[in-house]
Amino acid sequence: MNRPWLLALALSLAHAGGVLAYDEPPPVARVFVDGEDVDGPPPGPTHIPGWLGASLWPVAVSTTIHANTPGIGPVDTGVKSATGVNASVYLHQGYYSAALDAIQTSQSLTNPYTLAGTTFAAGSAFKQTDIVVRGSRELYRFDMPWAHYHVDAGLRYTLGQASFDNAGLATVRTTGYLSPELLFSSVHAFDDTFALHTRSSVALNGATSSRELSWEFAAFLNYHLFETDQGVHDAAVGVRFASYTLSFTDTTTAQETTLKNTFLGPEFTYAIHW
Repeated sequence: MNRPWLLALALSLAHAGGVLAYDEPPPVARVFVDGEDVDGPPPGPTHIPGWLGASLWPVAVSTTIHANTPGIGPVDTGVKSATGVNASVYLHQGYYSAALDAIQTSQSLTNPYTLAGTTFAAGSAFKQTDIVVRGSRELYRFDMPWAHYHVDAGLRYTLGQASFDNAGLATVRTTGYLSPELLFSSVHAFDDTFALHTRSSVALNGATSSRELSWEFAAFLNYHLFETDQGVHDAAVGVRFASYTLSFTDTTTAQETTLKNTFLGPEFTYAIHW
């Protein structure tokens, strides 16, 4: 059967396909190693991206205190779960990133705990304050038209303070932890407005007097609010999980105390990109 409209439709589709394929060549994936494009820099001026953001992180925290005293052995102390609101600030410029986390929780002991010869009864107040400062440099980046992935390496410094209070008798321990950290992040764009961001990290310090094992994961949906001459303003909402295991040793009794904290909650972020 002679159907000339089929031929016309085929020619129209072929012409449209040619326009889509050849008028503007599609973007290609780019691979960066140590900040350098393996295929060489693209033509034109170099744009150094950056962004600054802040977030609030309401969390539910679960804590276990593990004490190991010579001559006594290991003893675990339970802590009532609690909630709190933490804050973070993020900065990225070129190949470098930095972050500051302020975490504070107030809980109570569910059974007795002894530190430096002082016993704190069940129900004693237990407070923690952690200030975490991170600095990292990009090692590897893989860019595609709809997504990109980062691998960074750096250092993480955690200043942890634990306070035990029983009827006004308080014992405070403040310990600093310096750990190497490896970070992974990704962005998957759905369109020009919405994108899915993920980030994860792991930090490990095996020093005998102050040990740390911390890891985090976060995933959130990012929305482009508006654009100005200064940059693009974004808002994001997601969920963030963190596990901090921090150990310190009492110099008088040689007791090692390990605080095992698990944080989980939504994170709300506002950022400007340039």
